[in-house]
Order: sequence, then C-alpha cells, then structure tokens
Amino acid sequence: MGSPYDHLPSRAFWRSGVALQPPEAIEALFVPKFAVGPDTRIVTAGGGLSQHLHRALANRGWTVTEAEPAPEERRDAEARDRELSPACDDSADSLRHMLRRLREATGEIAPAGPVRHRDGRAGAPQPPNRSPAGGDSPETMRPAQADHLAALRGALADADLFVLTLGPAAMPEHGTAGDGPAAPAERAPTLPELRADLAALRALLTTLRPGIRLLLMLSPVPPAAAADMERLSAATHATSVLRAAAGEFAAAHEDVDYAPAFELLTGPAAGNRLYDPDLRRLTPAGISAATRMVLTAYETIGAGPA
Repeated sequence: MGSPYDHLPSRAFWRSGVALQPPEAIEALFVPKFAVGPDTRIVTAGGGLSQHLHRALANRGWTVTEAEPAPEERRDAEARDRELSPACDDSADSLRHMLRRLREATGEIAPAGPVRHRDGRAGAPQPPNRSPAGGDSPETMRPAQADHLAALRGALADADLFVLTLGPAAMPEHGTAGDGPAAPAERAPTLPELRADLAALRALLTTLRPGIRLLLMLSPVPPAAAADMERLSAATHATSVLRAAAGEFAAAHEDVDYAPAFELLTGPAAGNRLYDPDLRRLTPAGISAATRMVLTAYETIGAGPA
C-alpha cells in the first residue's frame, strides 16, 4: 500500500523542500494566487521590504507608482534610498497606522494634527517628502499633509496591486485608531483586532479602487523595544499574531495574497546569515533574496497585466 504522501511534490517535504535547498532561494516558497507583471500598476507602502521591492520593480521597468518623489534638495544617495515607497508611507510602520492613513485620505476621519517637533519646528504625523525639514508651526504643515494624503489617494485610485509590509509595531493602550505612532502606553494588537483592521483596510482599498488586489508581507525587523515583556518574547509574540492574521486573511480572500519573505529570511535554513550583526537590519544578500523571491514567483507563472 502506498503512502498518502507519495503524490506530493518535493517542495512539500522538509528535507527536500527546505533542508536541501539554498537558504536564500528556496524553490517555490511563494506560489502567487494571481498574475502580476510589468504592466500591473503597483503601489507599495509600509516597512522596508515594500520599499526594497519597489526599487527592484522599478529597476526592471515595472509599473510602480512614484506619487511623491523626494524634492531636489534631498536627491542625494540618502534621499534616493528613502524614495522607495511611492506614497511616502514608509512611516506607516504598522497595520493600524496604515489604516489611519487611508481613513484620513478617504475623508472617513479628520487628519491628525501636525504634532512632532524637532528643534522647535513642527512636523506631520506622517512626514511627507514634500517638507522634510518641518515647519515653523503646525499650521504651516497642514498643506503638506493635505498634499500627502491627496497623493496617496490618487496613487491608489489608479492601482491594480497594493503591496503592504506589516510591521509588529505596538498600538495605543487607550484611545482609537486615530492615536499616532508616538501615543503612550502602547501594547501589541490582539488577533481579533488585527483581523478587524485587515478587513477595514481591504474595504477602504476597494472603495478607492474597485478590483484592487492586496499583497501582504511581514517585516523581518523586530521592534527595537517593548514595555510589557522581555524583548525576545515580545517580538516573537507580536510577529506570530501578525503572521497568523495575515495568513488567515489571505486564505479567506481571492484578491489577497501573502508573500513569505519573512519565512525565507528568518527560517532555520538561513540562520542569521541574512542579517547584520545587530540582528535587526538585513544584509544586501537578505534584501536581494526577499525581492528575488517575489519577482521570480511572478515571472515563473508567466505574469501579465493584472
């Protein structure tokens, strides 16, 4: 009698699918649900993986949106490194922050007032590339903030695919989604809260652009600090809950996919080799491995316009 596993491909087994694979290029780790190609209009937002993927796609001539390019005075090497997220949402370091941004962009809620101060100058809750130096007062920042939200709204209104890297950032202990990233007494979100936020995010995206698809990734960068538990335990807990929410949500919706870049970068096959010595920042090889996984997967399925 044969084994019930006899018909499974080699990638379904740990030894052949993981242990014997090159750790930075595990075959068929990502099998996309839908085709994405050079003519697909793509908007990226969130953490560093989205930013690096944006750069890789642009370098290949794919249609990635540049809604808010850096101003001329910032177009040095550092500015170009930051000009990766087309809607300037590299500051949306959690699902709740991104949801807040979309609610502001659609007019569902009023924009948060400029609150950050640096050397006596006012800044926006999400720092637009348009005014990196801030303003003399909160009032002077409001036009830049309005421009930023309009750019985000316009980018998504024409998009076919929204790529969002989810970071395990904390959320306010008291208050609503309107609280900014610097709100005190923060805690890790629960699984029900993440489920609700993902559903709200998808609803807002489809309001802005009916038929838009969503690609989720999980940031491999752990939070730098935690107030409520030991650092390693806190990072593992926050990441595990976020991964469960993203996986469940992608499995439940045909227009939502999950790319396992986090698993590639942090799995036992890779060890620590794709991280810098601080175990937070990715090495160039790690960045290349993550972006190559996504690009190769879409090219392998014969991607065309979405």
